[in-house]
Amino acid sequence: MSRLERFADWVDGFDIADAPDDVVERAKLQVCNVLTAAYAGGGTGDITEEVRRKSPEGDATVLAGEETKTDAVTAYYINSVLSMRYDYDDYLFMAHSGHSAVLASLAVAEENGVGGGELLRAVVAANELEGRLGASVVVGPHNGQMWSFLHQAGAAAATAVIEDTDAADSLSMALYNPPFPLEPGFMGGDSKATTATTGSAGIRAARLAASGAKGAPDVLEAEKGFYDRFSYLPFPEVLSGFGASWVTRSLSYKPYPGCAYVQTPVELIEGFDIDADEVEQVEVETSLLTCGMEEMSRPHRSDEHLPASNVTFSVPYSVALALHSDRYGPDVLNDGYLRKNRDELDALASKVELRHDWQHTVDVLDGISRGVALDGMLAERSVREKISGLRDFREEHSRLSTTSELTRLLRSGETRDFLDSFTSPLGGDGFDLSDASFGDVEFHFGASVEVRAGGGVHTASSSDHTGASGREFKETHDAVYEKLRDEAPETVDADAVIDVVDDLESRGIDEVTEVVSPG
Repeated sequence: MSRLERFADWVDGFDIADAPDDVVERAKLQVCNVLTAAYAGGGTGDITEEVRRKSPEGDATVLAGEETKTDAVTAYYINSVLSMRYDYDDYLFMAHSGHSAVLASLAVAEENGVGGGELLRAVVAANELEGRLGASVVVGPHNGQMWSFLHQAGAAAATAVIEDTDAADSLSMALYNPPFPLEPGFMGGDSKATTATTGSAGIRAARLAASGAKGAPDVLEAEKGFYDRFSYLPFPEVLSGFGASWVTRSLSYKPYPGCAYVQTPVELIEGFDIDADEVEQVEVETSLLTCGMEEMSRPHRSDEHLPASNVTFSVPYSVALALHSDRYGPDVLNDGYLRKNRDELDALASKVELRHDWQHTVDVLDGISRGVALDGMLAERSVREKISGLRDFREEHSRLSTTSELTRLLRSGETRDFLDSFTSPLGGDGFDLSDASFGDVEFHFGASVEVRAGGGVHTASSSDHTGASGREFKETHDAVYEKLRDEAPETVDADAVIDVVDDLESRGIDEVTEVVSPG
């Protein structure tokens, strides 16, 4: 039996009433969070206006502009552009699944007239698939949000759940033709906002399967299949443990627009009372992941253009924007603000020194290892496989000098801590994600910040940000709801949305769309 068929077996018998309460509560917060991201994406100039204006009539709601109903595929396309536009989303182990898990489920649920409980069932199922599929290709040419194929798979899974189609057929159709995004468009323009639109093809793939179309059930594992093309060191065994462990438990919600790696530096800067004109120097120490992000984004900004998609993947420019503005948010990430204040932002960003600190990198690995046996995953691979995979990974991501960083590690005295960070407390023989404890996963995308300004020195450090997994749930709950209240358009009653989502299992889809529609 293929891994897609095993997922299909699980999802066929999955009932949202059987999901643990904390999994359902985190999925509800995810619904609120993704709606917020979509509202924010349409609140500073709707780049989807022409697509919306020329869309066909239908039953699915568009989350920007005047009240618009269109078909599920188009509604999903538009809404995913809005939610992706400012990186105001959520993330889990290991995917940014919310765009497709929530928005594909919402659009297809509306078109089929199913209730909120079935919508939630589709959201959770898509999360559980996407997180595992992302983890299986973590050593590969892409990472994080550039895994755009996850949305194609997640939307296909959500559609299969709601329309009662075989999930294995739906996913084998969807993953036959996986998208491969290109770095310049991701880091250098509005094209990045279309990353999750691949889910539109996922919806259609599930509907082809409903008509009897069949893909190759072993499309992931077969020779010259998905893993051969999208990973240098694949971990197919992480597509396991469905219903025994819950990736949804690791959901983290961003307090600010931007990559997960800029959240903590921005939050620390926002906590200072500093006049931007008095800033002399800013030092930020953080993990290897964050420094790698900076190396990827730097070549794609120019004197002529500083797109929001680049700022959200740059610590110096995110910090500069936080210092320059009264409130770091979508209102200052729009092209008008960035263009008008480019000189000041350049000057502030030039004062920000970003440095890698191995302890922050150790913290990242240690936080994940608390819930997932990374050592068990690696133990399944031979030394030759590891060396070959890491060599290919280094060549693909060559802007960050891994050789010099490893030399620094050996000299730092932290080598033992680094190796120990792969050791999970879970133990056990062999690797199976059934043993994972995602409620214990903590995403330590931390930072230490020192700002010299006005003759004084301001310092702060944190291992994570508000809304990160591992934080106290009430704090996260309140932060997500406050974010929705801040970003919802005037035509949307944020508290009414919160009330409906809090009680989603007992709500009809018309009740949901009536309050979330901005029209």
